Amino acid sequence: MFEDDDIKDFDEELEAHANSEFSKPLFTDAEDEEVEEKTVTVQPVQFASFEDMDQIQGPPNQNLNILLDVKLQLTVELGKTELPIKKVLELTKGSIVTLNKAAGEPVELYANGKLIAYGEVVVIEDNFGLRITHITDPARRLNTISSNSNKDAE
Repeated sequence: MFEDDDIKDFDEELEAHANSEFSKPLFTDAEDEEVEEKTVTVQPVQFASFEDMDQIQGPPNQNLNILLDVKLQLTVELGKTELPIKKVLELTKGSIVTLNKAAGEPVELYANGKLIAYGEVVVIEDNFGLRITHITDPARRLNTISSNSNKDAE
C-alpha cells in the first residue's frame, strides 16, 4: 500500500512536471500573433480502492452455485411414430412398434423438453444409458428456448 509520504512525493513530482514542459502551449502560430496560448493543467488521478471489490462483484461463481441443486428432467427420445387408436388398442405383450429412426442413428437428449445433445444408446450392467456424442450449439438452444417462450405467451 502507499504511504502518505509516497503520495506527497508523487504530488510534488507531478507539480514540478506540470510547471515545466507540460505547461507549454499546445500549439503556436508564428504568422498569427493573435493566437492565445493554451496551457494544460495536470492533476493526479484518484482511483477507487480494490479492497471493496467483493462487495461490488460478490465471490466468484456464487450465482452459479445457487443453481447446482436444481433438478432437471432428462428425456432420451429413441424415435417417434404415429398410430391410429385402433392399432394402439391392439398392442399386446411382444408387439413391435416401428419408430422413425434407424438402428445406430443418434438419439436426442432433452432437458425439461429442450434439445441439448445427441448421443448413442449403451448398456451399463442391466440398464440402458446414453453416451453423449454431440452437444447442440448455444445459438440453437437459445432459439429453442425463445421460440417455446413465444408459444407459451400466445
